[in-house]
Amino acid sequence: KKAMNSLAKEEKYFAPIMEKFTQNVNKIKEIPFELTNILRNAYLKGEGLRGTEFEKLIYEKMKKRAKLIVRTESSKINSAFTEVRAKALNLKGYIWSSSADKRVRDSHSAMDGVLVFWNNPPTFRSISKKGKISDMVGGAGETPNCRCVMLPVFELDDIQFPVKVAENAVLTEKYEGKGKYNLSIRGINKYTKDEFLK
Repeated sequence: KKAMNSLAKEEKYFAPIMEKFTQNVNKIKEIPFELTNILRNAYLKGEGLRGTEFEKLIYEKMKKRAKLIVRTESSKINSAFTEVRAKALNLKGYIWSSSADKRVRDSHSAMDGVLVFWNNPPTFRSISKKGKISDMVGGAGETPNCRCVMLPVFELDDIQFPVKVAENAVLTEKYEGKGKYNLSIRGINKYTKDEFLK
């Protein structure tokens, strides 16, 4: 916590963290101003939100949506700090790691072990029963209820070959009826070490 707090005070971290904060807060509909300030402070300190003043207030103000927001924003704070610190070290990407349990959605399970470059996060597409298409772009830990994490790649030895690489990846979950979805994947390619280095 202390390390996170001091990192957030450095200008090279502060600006990107605040940019992530703004992007994330803009996705939360009708969030009260007082909660925005508390969430901003959590980003600056690199703190989770569970068991905090924010959690109490958000349950009071936003009722049913509170649990989703607290879980999602806690994960987004961790992802934001991981990305900002990794980019400051000139690291180009990370390995997506899922929670590997039965609660992991199929599209995120498919991302497990995939190399993702910071500038090219995957798109998660959902096609509803009525054919409505909605896209959500985000890395590990950046989409609602996501418990996945980013494992930054420091050197080539951090990659197990052959490796799957997300390249303009789109993972589409189409509703098939009776609560079932069909997953289709495009833009995740497998490379041997030699192919990857080329």
